[in-house]
Amino acid sequence: MDYMKKCLDTLNIYKTLSVNPENHDKLLRKRTPLLYPATMLESENLRVVELSQDILENFIANERNHSFIMSTFGIYEALKSLSKKNIDGGLSKRAACLIEILENSYSSQTYATRNRAKIKFEKPYRLCILDLKEINPVNKYDIECTLVETKGVVSFTIDIDKKRCTLRLCPRTKIYNVVKKLRDKCNITAVVITDNKKQRDIHNESYSSLENSVDEGVAKNNRAITSAINFIKTSNSYLQSITNYWNESFYW
Repeated sequence: MDYMKKCLDTLNIYKTLSVNPENHDKLLRKRTPLLYPATMLESENLRVVELSQDILENFIANERNHSFIMSTFGIYEALKSLSKKNIDGGLSKRAACLIEILENSYSSQTYATRNRAKIKFEKPYRLCILDLKEINPVNKYDIECTLVETKGVVSFTIDIDKKRCTLRLCPRTKIYNVVKKLRDKCNITAVVITDNKKQRDIHNESYSSLENSVDEGVAKNNRAITSAINFIKTSNSYLQSITNYWNESFYW
């Protein structure tokens, strides 16, 4: 199964699941169904972008999700980025409409601005930039799937032209674990360019020095993207069958 077919199959599953608002609490519990389509808004494939917007629109149509969406780094930002692009098919305009819905909702909830420092439930995150010299359109999907299933990774964006990956991590997540997982599962060398936890640039950092760096370990209850999609197992049989297919076809 090639990259684009996997991507489209995955997005179609998310869309099917997100149509029913009753599924939203279970879907958003792990954030992956929200973060993956947000990441795919950067795709050059217009069908991928359209499907991703369909999914986000399904979640945004449910007002109960608005605070959760706005407090999850990467969703608003991805829509904002898309709204500023000149893309055919009205996709940029549609992104702007979704942003307006979120902003109006947030304003009505007495949030005067989108200053994340003032959102009481927003936790600080750690920003890292990786240089991926070996990334290409063929292995990009495997890299995305690996990052999606890595604990402590909150969100990420990949620029395949610049061969860079920007990661938003939970504060106590060890960057070495991310680098090692990419090496072990994707056979790709990731070089840490920036790690804002240390407030300095790191160039060509060795695996051993990263492994031995001081870190507190992964925080409990971190808001990570995860590979375990077992949070829907207690739902109705239809939803469970879709989830089982998703587990077998997307992540493994």
